[in-house]
Order: sequence, then C-alpha cells, then structure tokens
Amino acid sequence: MDSGTILLAALIVIALGAWLYLRLYLRLDLWLAARAAGMAIPFSAMVAMRFRHVNPETVIQPGIVAYKAGLQIALVALEAHALAGGSPSRVVNALVMARARDFPLSFEDCAALDLSGEGPYAWVKQQTTTV
Repeated sequence: MDSGTILLAALIVIALGAWLYLRLYLRLDLWLAARAAGMAIPFSAMVAMRFRHVNPETVIQPGIVAYKAGLQIALVALEAHALAGGSPSRVVNALVMARARDFPLSFEDCAALDLSGEGPYAWVKQQTTTV
C-alpha cells in the first residue's frame, strides 16, 4: 500500500469517529433542534454539560418548551436544577400551566417544590382550581 491510500483511510476513520462522537455523545441533533426553535445555544454549552455529567436532553428539551412558551429561563438554571436531582421538565410544565392560568410562580419556587418531592404540576393545578 502506498502512503496516499493509508492517509485516505486514516482520514475516513477519523471523520467517521468525529461524526459518531458528535451524533451519539454530544447529541448534535439536540443542538440543531434548539437552533431550529430559535434558541441560541452555544455548542460549547453541550460539551460542558457532558463534562458535568448532565444529560443534555434533560435540559435542552424543557428549555425549548420554555422558550416556545415565552418563559425566560436560563439553561444554566435548568442544568443546576438537574444537578440538584430535580426534573427540569416537571418544573417547566408547571410554569407553562401557571402562566396559562395567570398564576404568579417563579422558577425558584417551582424548583423548590420539585426538589421537596411535591409535584409542581399538581400543586399549580390545585392552587389554580381553589382560587
């Protein structure tokens, strides 16, 4: 084999490995979905999530829902909530319902409800039906 063939094979293997790394480990599809939804997420944020052992899907999917609902929630706050053991999707769903029912609820209060073990969605539903 000549050196040109070996170099071409090595470049193909490196390109395939990089594509698999981006696709499977860093979830390039999530980054593209967020960009398509209009969120400006730096790709480095997804890399940082992996370094902090946070599944990007648990943060970015609720982030997209919050962005589409018009809620101003930073991805850093959602990531911190996930690191604390909470569920960002439960918090965002409760905040979306609270906003739809004109119930004042902050992200911090809703996250505290979630971390205390009380379901924030059920709590908001109970509070808005008794008012």
